[in-house]
Amino acid sequence: SLSWLSRLKDNLAALDHRDKVTDEVIARIDAIAGNKPTAPQRF
Repeated sequence: SLSWLSRLKDNLAALDHRDKVTDEVIARIDAIAGNKPTAPQRF
């Protein structure tokens, strides 16, 4: 198993790619995964 430091480094490195996650990319992921939660109902 990876050490917590290794996981932390991986997670921080992932931040370098956050600009690539556009609304279009998120929509494609949601369509493929099919597990997007429904929006909360407000009454």
